[in-house]
Amino acid sequence: MRMWHRFQILMLLLIATTMTFSTARAQQMMGSSYGAPAFMPGGGYPGGYQGGFPGASAQGPPPGFNPHPGISPYENSFEQHYESDGLWFKRVIGAMSPLNTYHFNVDYTRTTTRAMAGLIGDQNAVTFTQGGINANTSTTRDTGLTFPDVLFLPTFPEFNSHITQNILTRGIKLSGGVNNETGWRFAWDVSYNGDSSNVFDAREQREANQLRSVDATLLTATGGVINGPGQTGLPTNLRNINERDIIENQILNARVFDAADAENFGVLGSTSEILDRQLFPFGGIALQNGVNPDGITQLFDLDFVVRHSLESYGAGFHFAASPIYESGGFQIRPIVGGRYFRLEEGFGFNGVDSGLDYQVNEPDGIDDDNDFVIDNVAENGNNNFTDPITDDTRQILVRSFIDSQVRSTMAGPEIGFEYEVAKRKGLRITGSTRVGALVNSERINLTGDNIGDVFATVTDPVTGLIVNSQLFDTTTEGGVLTQNAFSDTSATTHISPLFEQQLNADIPIFSRIPVLRDIWQLEHAKFRFGYKYTWIGEVANPTQSIVFASNPQAGLFPTISTERDAFWQSQFNFGVNWEF
Repeated sequence: MRMWHRFQILMLLLIATTMTFSTARAQQMMGSSYGAPAFMPGGGYPGGYQGGFPGASAQGPPPGFNPHPGISPYENSFEQHYESDGLWFKRVIGAMSPLNTYHFNVDYTRTTTRAMAGLIGDQNAVTFTQGGINANTSTTRDTGLTFPDVLFLPTFPEFNSHITQNILTRGIKLSGGVNNETGWRFAWDVSYNGDSSNVFDAREQREANQLRSVDATLLTATGGVINGPGQTGLPTNLRNINERDIIENQILNARVFDAADAENFGVLGSTSEILDRQLFPFGGIALQNGVNPDGITQLFDLDFVVRHSLESYGAGFHFAASPIYESGGFQIRPIVGGRYFRLEEGFGFNGVDSGLDYQVNEPDGIDDDNDFVIDNVAENGNNNFTDPITDDTRQILVRSFIDSQVRSTMAGPEIGFEYEVAKRKGLRITGSTRVGALVNSERINLTGDNIGDVFATVTDPVTGLIVNSQLFDTTTEGGVLTQNAFSDTSATTHISPLFEQQLNADIPIFSRIPVLRDIWQLEHAKFRFGYKYTWIGEVANPTQSIVFASNPQAGLFPTISTERDAFWQSQFNFGVNWEF
């Protein structure tokens, strides 16, 4: 009985303790309750939130999060409704998703730039052929042919500066930007398109299509057989002889011309024989001289070289708004931005003339005299070479050059549209069309020497010698400029319109190519290639901006008169794209 009584008392104490603990726990839980919803009377959290998220301090939730009715960490951070093809869609971005994605590109570029344009010379002055037709008789370096035969065998032809053809440069382009999931985008790019030059060398082209003069000499001497029975050919040391150098450094570098043809150069023959093989009517530059109403043509029978040089680079940025049109995988966004572009372009000419007078052969591409040299002087002309200048203090050879450099610095706003054609299975194709107005600050520098009528002569009343009447002494030994040298500078500012079209594709192929897929830098990269066409109007032309007029003794020199035309570049790019 005593044991049973004690057991009853113990049970009552346990029950009382359990009830007390449950009441206290319920009161504690009521203190952290979310309470009534905000839309019900008495809803909210009197006294503030006292509970906490796991890991949160006793002072409340982490910054930026509040319990109901505030912002919940489980709600969407962005919601947008948009219409496409008559249907409404909802774009949702979760709170845990990043709002921005970034991209960076490295591209190798191959850029083709338009060739120069414009006649090398004055378009209103007569050419050598026209001068011969007008005279219809013997003139300086006359061909002996009359109209109409002279029309079909161009001699000392004029050239257009596009003879150098389009220029190809190689460069690098860096670009990148940020894409915001709400729709807007920002992008930038920096590019160096490279520098290069194209050269047209009339002598080089002629020599590429015929035998070397030393070989022709040997064939003539052996009756057209080299290394036949009893023939050993030229010694090795003689096969490296350059007749062109002999003419410049020995025959025509002297002050007195070997008119008697007395000097002999061994197996190469006499002075006239070397000149016969090497002089050729390579080209001419038509000039106004202020004396002849029709102008004159300066002739070059040793060298005629035209050079087109180019260097370009630039940078830009643009903002793209949310799509104004969206259908499936196609989006169109308006863009606005800015562009900087720097262009340095040059025209160069180097010409060398013998300064001798003789009857020129009309080049017909046929070896008429069977001496293994096509169109040498004596074929239809003659090798009776004379020096029209009797002043033996002057160099016979005439070296001439023109150098015209244009520097265009352009910057200004641009607008247009950016479009995304597709974005499926990692493939992304984008493009843009832009127009702009660039403030173009241009500077042109022109220099040159010995441009004028070499064969205009007069008798010096004091010495009785025949000297140049329009050019000063043309001697250029040691690279020293003559009194015929000239220079001019021009600076202008104007607006140049811009049009640009580009298309790019990012393809995830590195993960499918052995070796490349093991390179960690390419683990999340994409292969990128694209095409861009850029057109800029009103850009100074380095050839057409030259006024081809010269008579140094009368104070007339070539000057600058800015002429502009369109400039364009066509560019392919290949590179790597990273998104993060």
